[in-house]
Amino acid sequence: MKISRDALYSAALKLRPVDLFEIELSNVAAVIYATTEHHTASVTLDATGDGSPGVLTVESRPFVNLLTKLPRGSFIDLAADGALICGAFSVKLPLIQEPVERIAEPEKAEAFSLPAALLTQLYPFASVEETRYYCNGVSIQRGRVAATDGWRLVAVASDDLNSFSQSIIVHRETCKLLAKLGGEQLFASTDGKVAAFTAGAARVVAKLIDGTYPDIDRAIPTGHDTEIVVSASALIGAMARAGALSQSRNQPPAVIETHKDGLTVRSDAFDFMSSEDVPATVTGLAARIAFNANFARQFLPLLGGDELTLKLGGGDAPTKFCGTSENVTLVLMPMRVQHRLQKAA
Repeated sequence: MKISRDALYSAALKLRPVDLFEIELSNVAAVIYATTEHHTASVTLDATGDGSPGVLTVESRPFVNLLTKLPRGSFIDLAADGALICGAFSVKLPLIQEPVERIAEPEKAEAFSLPAALLTQLYPFASVEETRYYCNGVSIQRGRVAATDGWRLVAVASDDLNSFSQSIIVHRETCKLLAKLGGEQLFASTDGKVAAFTAGAARVVAKLIDGTYPDIDRAIPTGHDTEIVVSASALIGAMARAGALSQSRNQPPAVIETHKDGLTVRSDAFDFMSSEDVPATVTGLAARIAFNANFARQFLPLLGGDELTLKLGGGDAPTKFCGTSENVTLVLMPMRVQHRLQKAA
């Protein structure tokens, strides 16, 4: 079968990391499969020729390395016995004889669709801790999609899911793959144990996380003692500068203190006592709260626009962040830092 080298190479890169590729050949198409513990993914490529149909299994690393060395824009003649020809070059690929067990398609599945951007944007906020395995993915439920790692919660409403009757958890590795495969809209189906996603020529059949996702409504604060309206870009910049001085690279605290003219963002570093005033409108009680500067920088842009509203509950209560998009809700847990700061000179 004759296949575009560029199309095959692009598909292989998107499907990695994986140990093996299965390539299914027919008279009209070549389908490349990649199976991991979480999903079986496939990309269908155009193919021409009158060779015998069949399936070959090859190790992914040497196969991709070979494709990188073949000329761009070239075409590959590939046979089910592993024979590969590209121009004057030919090779007999070493084949893996053991069959690969693909994840089976869902049965009696409920169909639904959602924008691919939802999974792409939310999976980085899913937990990576195995002890909270039920948070290791993105929750798809009626009317919305959500992700949390225990410190951050992102919930995005979607009209596409208003009629969805189930609550499923898609592993973050599957979401990461779907982000690589591209496409604007995902067409999906699920039986509650397995979900299948289609985007263009790509299809992913994924095992779902077997667990109960945290109650999103209970995690979103409904009341507040202090409300701050501030420029998102100004606040993110000030928190990034304060966090840059911290001795903790992964959890750099940025401390926010309110006053009558706005707020002040400080660092918690012993050696560097930074202070930066940020114009803001503050109503309610005076507040002092610390956030992980990295977390804030990563997830606040999801709100869209530059006007940002913080609703603080006081003490160790989570803070709700609101922006111009009413569909997006962000919640961030504060950090505990010692009261050791003084006004910078």
